[in-house]
Amino acid sequence: MTKSSNITVKSDVACLPDDKREAILKDPGFGQSFTDHMAVVKYDKEKGWHEGQIVGHQDFNVSPAMMVFHYGQAIFEGMKAYRTPENELVLFRPEKNAQRFNKSAIRMAMPQIDEDVFIEACDKLVSADRAWVPELEGQSLYLRPFMIASEAHLGLRAANEYLFMVIASPVSPFFQSISDVPAISIFATDNYVRAVEGGTGMAKCAGNYAASLIAKDEAYEHDCQDVLWRDAKERKYIEEMGTSNICFVSKNEDGNIELVTPKLDGSLLDGVTRDSILILAKARGYQVKEEKLVFEDIIEKISTGAINEAFSCGTAVTISPIGSIVTRDSKTVVADGKAGEITMSLREELIDIQFGRIEDKFGWRHKIK
Repeated sequence: MTKSSNITVKSDVACLPDDKREAILKDPGFGQSFTDHMAVVKYDKEKGWHEGQIVGHQDFNVSPAMMVFHYGQAIFEGMKAYRTPENELVLFRPEKNAQRFNKSAIRMAMPQIDEDVFIEACDKLVSADRAWVPELEGQSLYLRPFMIASEAHLGLRAANEYLFMVIASPVSPFFQSISDVPAISIFATDNYVRAVEGGTGMAKCAGNYAASLIAKDEAYEHDCQDVLWRDAKERKYIEEMGTSNICFVSKNEDGNIELVTPKLDGSLLDGVTRDSILILAKARGYQVKEEKLVFEDIIEKISTGAINEAFSCGTAVTISPIGSIVTRDSKTVVADGKAGEITMSLREELIDIQFGRIEDKFGWRHKIK
């Protein structure tokens, strides 16, 4: 399949009654309820990508020998559809998700999918489920494009058959108030690592997240909401957080603002939100740096006030202010431990672009027809 026109929409899908859907949309939570449709595109070595369809959301009967269960070839993306004040439906930078998806596919020895097919699968799913795109303040429709090895075979090799799918779930805003966003505490683990040089850190593959869960539990044990990863070799450099990238902000006496984030070195995920934040910061005239960040140096700069703010950034949270960084024997509070001015300003600007409330100077909004 090389052309997106091959994706067809089934017309006989049984949809949830309006009253039940509307009840869900009052408070959907995150990833708890799913829309009426899903996108499915098949792949095999001989035909390539074929039989793209928008069908009813349904369970699958699969072989216990399906290779994804045994060798873990599974990748995914996270993205959102938004309803604008003009009642238009838009995606946010879907081409970036498509490009990263294919980078993950290459690393996991999986077939790449044409970007046009990826995007149209998302477009047609959202269009079919437009009634599921929430109207309440801050709510959105979360999309989960993913690919799995579907061949039934136990030999250790890359599969010859795959499924590309997109499912959708209405979600509440991560924070209930746009203006009153609590700062989180993060735990810098020294027991576990996320990725190693030459590994799968730059890929958004399922195994990375499975391996992170024990560290997330460790963070909870220390009254923290997320984990901060350091590099695998020396435990010296800051990499990223459990579900997002991380940024630090400095504002000197002259009012000059600097934003610094860990450099992409092959073991970090190239976040779409991260990239968007860096672009917004540069457009404001901030000094933006991507560097290898020594953990102890950052802690020292926070302690002396040289770093005034810290935040995480990702699709789910957009931007989440960081109030403290915790280790086994210390707790370093960032400034006053609350959300910072620059953090919240960047967050508001990005959200306003996503929801169509302000001009999209960067061409990031992708309108769904």
